[in-house]
Amino acid sequence: FQVPNEIANFTGRENTILTITKLMATYNTFLIHGTAGVGKTALAITMGHTLKQFFPDGVFWYSVDCAKPADILLSLAYSFRENITNISDTETKASIIRSLLSQKKVLLIFDNAEKEIDIRLFLPNSLSCTTIITSRYKDFYIPSSHKTIALQPFTPTEMLLLFTKIFTKEYVSRHKEIILKLGNTVGYLPLATHVYAKQLQLTKQSPKSLLRQIIQSKNPLQELFYENKNLYRSIDVSFQSLEKDVQKVFLSLGIFEGKDFS
Repeated sequence: FQVPNEIANFTGRENTILTITKLMATYNTFLIHGTAGVGKTALAITMGHTLKQFFPDGVFWYSVDCAKPADILLSLAYSFRENITNISDTETKASIIRSLLSQKKVLLIFDNAEKEIDIRLFLPNSLSCTTIITSRYKDFYIPSSHKTIALQPFTPTEMLLLFTKIFTKEYVSRHKEIILKLGNTVGYLPLATHVYAKQLQLTKQSPKSLLRQIIQSKNPLQELFYENKNLYRSIDVSFQSLEKDVQKVFLSLGIFEGKDFS
């Protein structure tokens, strides 16, 4: 079981999880797509934990945006005690993996798939295996029958439920109007709203104070080329509230590769 730890305060998505679970009787491959910060990875992690009971031979997780195809194939082979290190041809390695998985019941999760990824190399040719792929791209190419799931931002109800998990019902009832306004500033994007909630929890400031800070932010969003400006806004507001020394430490971490982090 290689899935990351369960997401703290994971909220909503019950209908999406139920839909995928039911459709597993018909489809073996699922594409979950949506904008940055909409919760694709969080949903995939939750799916891994929710479905593990149905896959006795393992649940495998790979962030394919920062892993080499050969390394993924090598990892899968190693998990089933197969040594393919002496094989140089990638297609041959993929063929061996397909053969290994043909008699297995596994769940494969490939997170953050970019368009240049040749996902064909990792798709098992087996009705007993299920594959979940997350990507920003609705038109991500999958060379087999699959079901596409579009992930949307939170509803206002889900937004309030998230805050209830982090705070209390009384807190949410008292600040409901401002909390919804906070969500509206970032289009109810799950990751961005979670950042705001944790910001409020850690700084002990009021939602009204944070909203004022967001409105007064000098961040020129219209000049950004970043894919999701709403997500950037929430991160930047929190970053600006850090002490200067902590900001320097945070920025120094940017030396590490990875599209998620950058």
